[in-house]
Amino acid sequence: MVDYIVKSIHKLLKDKFGKEKGLAEEGLKLLDPAAGTLTFIIQALRKAEFELLDNRMGGLIPLNIKNHILRDFYAFELQVVPYIIGHLRVAMALEAWEYEFSKDERFQFYLTNTLEMKEPEQELLLPQLTEEGQEAMNVKEKEPILVVLGNPPYFGMSENKGE
Repeated sequence: MVDYIVKSIHKLLKDKFGKEKGLAEEGLKLLDPAAGTLTFIIQALRKAEFELLDNRMGGLIPLNIKNHILRDFYAFELQVVPYIIGHLRVAMALEAWEYEFSKDERFQFYLTNTLEMKEPEQELLLPQLTEEGQEAMNVKEKEPILVVLGNPPYFGMSENKGE
């Protein structure tokens, strides 16, 4: 299912939205709002990089990762354990493309409630969580997301009972 959804999005971007490189198109903003362990994101980044390989632009993969994937792909997760696993999985996926994070780089995966739009409270014990919450709010409020992908909602299965 993941592969089918990602391939469909890639094709729609090329055919209907004029994005010549599909998911590899720099500037294309993508969000997985309930990312879990980043399964959809990892498949999307693989599709983006294979697009470059298929078009004999494999030498651009490190630049595409740095200037597109790490800048334009976002993910949110509410639970701590999938969040931690997701960060490990995306690092391993990028390592497979021989990409190593520099000191100040990270994948933009945030521990946040996607549906919550209030300013995060100050976290005294872990101030990094406050900063992370503020960065997530910036994505929610300011980034022009074109693609929202992820596991489709299943009727009646949501644990989010808020308005």
